[in-house]
Amino acid sequence: MEEKSNVNSTKKEMPENIRKMFEAKKHQNSNANAEVKEDENKTVSEDLSFKQENADITVEDKPLLDNANENADVKKKKKKTKTKDEKLDSGNKKEKKKLSKKQKVIISVISSLVACALIVVVVFLFLPKAMKLETPVLQIYSLSNQTRLYVDENQNAKLYGFYIQKEGESVVTTISSDSNEVSIKSKLKEPGRYYVWAKYISNDYKLSSDESIKVTYDYYETLDTPIANLSQDSSQLKFNPVKNAKEYKIYYTMSNTEMNYFTIPNNSTNENIVFDLTQLRTKPAGIYNLYVQAIADSTKYYKNSELGEVVEYVNSYKLEDIKSASYDTNTKLLSFEIDSEKTNTLRFEININNGKTIQGYVASELKDTYVIDLTPYLNLGTTVTSLKIKALGDGAFVTSSEYFEVIIK
Repeated sequence: MEEKSNVNSTKKEMPENIRKMFEAKKHQNSNANAEVKEDENKTVSEDLSFKQENADITVEDKPLLDNANENADVKKKKKKTKTKDEKLDSGNKKEKKKLSKKQKVIISVISSLVACALIVVVVFLFLPKAMKLETPVLQIYSLSNQTRLYVDENQNAKLYGFYIQKEGESVVTTISSDSNEVSIKSKLKEPGRYYVWAKYISNDYKLSSDESIKVTYDYYETLDTPIANLSQDSSQLKFNPVKNAKEYKIYYTMSNTEMNYFTIPNNSTNENIVFDLTQLRTKPAGIYNLYVQAIADSTKYYKNSELGEVVEYVNSYKLEDIKSASYDTNTKLLSFEIDSEKTNTLRFEININNGKTIQGYVASELKDTYVIDLTPYLNLGTTVTSLKIKALGDGAFVTSSEYFEVIIK
């Protein structure tokens, strides 16, 4: 009876021990791998102890023991599965934490880049516009025979920059001035086409304005004015040659008459150019004002010179002597020939019989041939025994020819 009682007592105590054992395991720290292994070793040790304590169990009680062992194995497997799940969850959490940190770093870098980009946009788009000086407008004008560049004043500009470049050349001439207008005549080396522009220069030299629009300026140089004078016998007009002159114009005019000119080419290599004033003898006699002007080749950016100083010339001459003359006593017609290029009407003077003198005008019948009817000038019954005739000048600029003895037929 005592032996049977011990067996029953053992049957009741076995499940209680197993329950306590698994409850103790549930409270262990599942996060540490070492503690999990320790729990597993402890469980195995307790199982061995439990088996040793119940080694003497009878065959009758073996089904109960098997059932208990089976329950213990199930719980142990569940615990192992839970432990593995907890380890996996812990790893996932750590991985999530790691990923979260990387994301924060990436977000931080991206945010910094965006901020920098915004700063750059503000600096290069807004601040320069607000601080850069406005672009000047360049003007060109002439004053006192000088070419000047001009821009409006700008209170924020320390200096005014003016720039000059000749067409076809790379060199740029710079003029930095504290004035908003400058003369550029001394900067133009030679006639030609130039490009000019300007800009405002700021106080710190960093916020200068943009360059103005380039303006085309054609620089023409005026030829030197010839200096003319008369030769000693007043038969020639002499003047100095002018560099880059294409030709010369000799202007002549009398009081209250239109100005005309002769043109002569610039093909002289002498020190002086000579113009023969006998060409004016085909013009009416009188006092002429003469001017010389050098004419430029416009394709080479030169301008005609000013008219030279006036040269006064007296166009006077002696009439040509009569070449031949004859008188017909029957018709009383006097005919003669004379070189009269200057006019078709000739003023004459006739002396009859070495006494009576008559004067008048006659028009040419043919070139250089004149015919005068003496009937109105002869008294009735007068016999002409001798005749003299000459071309009569005006006494001031035209000198009369010599008398010509007429042959009486």
